[in-house]
Amino acid sequence: MLFNFAFMEPRYKNVLFFVFRFCIYFAAMVALNLVFMYDASHETATAKFGEISMTETIQPIILLILTFCFIWFGRKVKSMAFFSYLASLFFFMSFIREFNEYLEHWFYFVLPFFIASMYLLIRYFKKIIDGLGIFIGTTSSSIFLIGFLITYVFSRFFGRATFWKTLMEGGYMRMVKATAEEGTELLGYTIMLIAMIELLVVIPRLIEKLEN
Repeated sequence: MLFNFAFMEPRYKNVLFFVFRFCIYFAAMVALNLVFMYDASHETATAKFGEISMTETIQPIILLILTFCFIWFGRKVKSMAFFSYLASLFFFMSFIREFNEYLEHWFYFVLPFFIASMYLLIRYFKKIIDGLGIFIGTTSSSIFLIGFLITYVFSRFFGRATFWKTLMEGGYMRMVKATAEEGTELLGYTIMLIAMIELLVVIPRLIEKLEN
């Protein structure tokens, strides 16, 4: 009885929830390494860590999940709607971009969504900023920002051929560069997905707070 009562106290619930999240995210990091090991030991038609590798396959799946998550957030939290829809368009464009090897003129597929994004940004700028302010106020935003920077900034610099050619000098291997770039990119996507899970948890409290 004492044991059950102790875990009903908020501080113990918070610790238990933290441990639970730690275990889930720890498992996610282990899963990433298993994916990398699988791709390292299985060569596809596009070589290891190529376009049809497991690493490259998971990336668009996560992008599609992020797209629908932001659409859902926009429908649930009306004051975040325009920011959420703009974010969903961005990730859907990134989703299309992942298939650039198969879509010769991928830019033309992205163009309508880019125009829609510009329209939203110009037409509803103030509402987008308001929604962004709400998002920044959540703990998820910091996690999301880290994942975003890893994917769209760090992995781009880290995957530069110039860097790897300088590092390996005469023994440059493109596969090593691809492994580092695609690996860090998937890590960033995973961290953004974790941020979405964190946001899902706080959405009910966020709605209640905004309504009051």
